[in-house]
Amino acid sequence: MLHLLCATTAATAVHPDRLAMIEQIESTPGLLWKPAPHPRFAASAPGEALKPLMGVVGDWKAALEEGKRKGELEEYAPKPGISVPDSFDSAENWPQCAKMINDSE
Repeated sequence: MLHLLCATTAATAVHPDRLAMIEQIESTPGLLWKPAPHPRFAASAPGEALKPLMGVVGDWKAALEEGKRKGELEEYAPKPGISVPDSFDSAENWPQCAKMINDSE
């Protein structure tokens, strides 16, 4: 006997920017799948709900200053004679990985 389980969720309002993104994807010629908002992120703008998932919580600058004040953190100072470059391009530094580094799709 086959049992099917269905999860029902309350209708979630979809943020207008997320809805516009979904509509743009739906208008792509040859699309082989149907985009839909995930209930966890539907009500927020694209990218907005991801900040807490990436560790960006609260005022991180204030947290760093508080950590320095308590002696839990110290500000990095390069050792004498060691220079830190003004810029760094990982694709140039690791050319064997340049395609992966520069691939934005």
